[in-house]
Amino acid sequence: METNLIAEELYDLKQDPDQLHNVAADPAYTQIKKELWNRLMDTLQTTGDPRVRGQGDLFDMQPYTGGIVRARGM
Repeated sequence: METNLIAEELYDLKQDPDQLHNVAADPAYTQIKKELWNRLMDTLQTTGDPRVRGQGDLFDMQPYTGGIVRARGM
C-alpha cells in the first residue's frame, strides 16, 4: 500500500488561511518550527506520552473492545 504522507506540515494561517501551501521546508520558518517542536516535546514529556518514553508502539497495541456496529436495516 503506497501512502503519500508528508513528514512535516506547517502552514502560515495569516498568509494562507486555507492551508494550501506547506511552508515546512521554507528556511524563513526554521525558527518557528524549532519553537513549535520544543513546545510539543515539552507537552509530551509533561503528560508522560508513551511516544517520548520509547513506547510509541502502545498506540498500535490497544485492544479492540467494541462490537460490530451495524446501521439499522442492514
